[in-house]
Amino acid sequence: MTVEEKARFLDAAPHLLDDIQAIDQALGREPELDWNKVWGSIEKLLKKRESRWRTPEVKLFRNVFTQKDPEAERVKAASPARPCRCSDPPSWCKPKARRPKAEVAAVLL
Repeated sequence: MTVEEKARFLDAAPHLLDDIQAIDQALGREPELDWNKVWGSIEKLLKKRESRWRTPEVKLFRNVFTQKDPEAERVKAASPARPCRCSDPPSWCKPKARRPKAEVAAVLL
């Protein structure tokens, strides 16, 4: 994480300053070629801090602090949609299949 990237992220989400500082301290500044591993570590850290990020904040983090790299591990696809819990679901209650997330690799800078 560079100072410029942190500033760019915090311009859009200043309320996450403490989380960003904790992430920076925990993960260090070395590039990581496995977004899945990095995001798992970040999720554990945020849970420990009792912090919850909304989807736009996660997307902003990934856009600011990562870049595509063909040598990196592939980003895992999103989990499948949850099944309907109705005992006899009407035709309109069928869950929609989720599109997988980007199949390109990302690297934490």
